[in-house]
Amino acid sequence: MNLVVSSLTEQRELEERRAELKALEDALAERETELALLQSSVREFELNYLEAVGQKFDELAEIEKQIAITLGQQMADEDYTISNELECGQTKFHASENLKKLYREVARLCHPDLAGNEQEREYRHKLMIAANQAYESGAEDRLQALLSSETSFVELTRQSNSALDLVHMLRAISTTQERLIETKAEIERVKHSELYRLKLRADRAESVGHNFLLDLISQVERQIRKSKNRLTTLQADLAAHR
Repeated sequence: MNLVVSSLTEQRELEERRAELKALEDALAERETELALLQSSVREFELNYLEAVGQKFDELAEIEKQIAITLGQQMADEDYTISNELECGQTKFHASENLKKLYREVARLCHPDLAGNEQEREYRHKLMIAANQAYESGAEDRLQALLSSETSFVELTRQSNSALDLVHMLRAISTTQERLIETKAEIERVKHSELYRLKLRADRAESVGHNFLLDLISQVERQIRKSKNRLTTLQADLAAHR
């Protein structure tokens, strides 16, 4: 009797958790779509921006370097690069040996090929997605958390199907919650980037009939003319004092 009651309780909780997971997955899908559209629009703007004004900034940077040389100053090449202007530089990722070891251990325990049924395979597949994301971002703590939570996986498979399904469901809920938090954080990161703020300025200008990029080109060209005039004057003064 107690076993029957326990089984029914597990079934009810499983259904509740399944509904909770469905709601989380729907929310995650919505946020991932938002992020994908956001990233796509920013990339498109970045390409247009670089195509329109990249060469102009390079030209201005070269003139400013010549001014600095004429004044006897030392300026690093990266002081006037377009990547700094847009904050678009990327740091190349190198995986540490400990990170590689953690990833191999997680893969050994969680790989979908080790699944005993389709539901377990799907669960393991989601775990490996989380492991891959952690590895690619260099997050040793997240890999360690995955490893710690899976070390008793073999023992858990000996429990009843309902109990095991519930464990899987709880872990899937936890993983989905983490991904939802990460996706929201990434959306905020993109929205606070210099490039996105620049895009918003362009969108606002377009809404009132102005072409932001053309206006920006005009501003940079004016600065180029001013800098060229300054360089010419400095060079003339330098030649006159020789």
